[in-house]
Amino acid sequence: VLSLATPAGKVVPVGGSANFSAGVTSVPAGYTFQWQLNGTNIADATTAQWTVNNAQLANAGAYRLAVSNALGQAFFSPVAGLTVGTLGNGTGLTGDYYNYANGTTNFTGTPTLTRVDSTVNFNWGTDVPDASLPTDYFQVRWHGQVLPLYSDTYTFSTTTDDGARLWVNGKLLVNRWQNQGATTVSGTIDLIGGQKYDIVMEYYENTSTASAQLSWSSIHQAPEIIPASQLYPDATAFQPKLLAAKA
Repeated sequence: VLSLATPAGKVVPVGGSANFSAGVTSVPAGYTFQWQLNGTNIADATTAQWTVNNAQLANAGAYRLAVSNALGQAFFSPVAGLTVGTLGNGTGLTGDYYNYANGTTNFTGTPTLTRVDSTVNFNWGTDVPDASLPTDYFQVRWHGQVLPLYSDTYTFSTTTDDGARLWVNGKLLVNRWQNQGATTVSGTIDLIGGQKYDIVMEYYENTSTASAQLSWSSIHQAPEIIPASQLYPDATAFQPKLLAAKA
């Protein structure tokens, strides 16, 4: 059985180079390798390693290795992202936590806890985000700004147990305000690279396990949890610019 290493994601400036490796020095007998960018074969990229030289915007995206054996069986390595550009200097989003259940008074009053979360990537299970909150029946509103690297149509995705809503630049992209197991819901929006946009994610936990993730992708942005470098917390208390969708 062929065992391959997971290619590591890379961040390089324009004009830089990035090397992707499957953890072997050559293609084993009986196998063929083919590197892909965003699911499309890269010409002549059939070796165990692939190097992108003089990286440009067109080289940014999701890389993976397609492997076939003598029996015609095929499988793929996990995706490794190539970011071409300069990352931001963000630190995360402001998280306002409330110790009450979904209902008619959502996100009113003073939060039980306010902190900066570097990412929205939590799998609390049956634990709690903080000792000041209950195991079940709590809510979180993350807010601040997001800084895209590229001028693309972005897909923003929430994966939550239970409900979630998401606005980017005032546009409601996700409205899944209901009890559910971990479910991914997505929406798209056109953004300009290097420009910050307001972002608000609302979440509630009903009972049992709790989790919340916020990710993005585009033709140049490999799918990933939005990193802290591209998220900026609000310096002041949340000021709603629109009416939240009703529960």
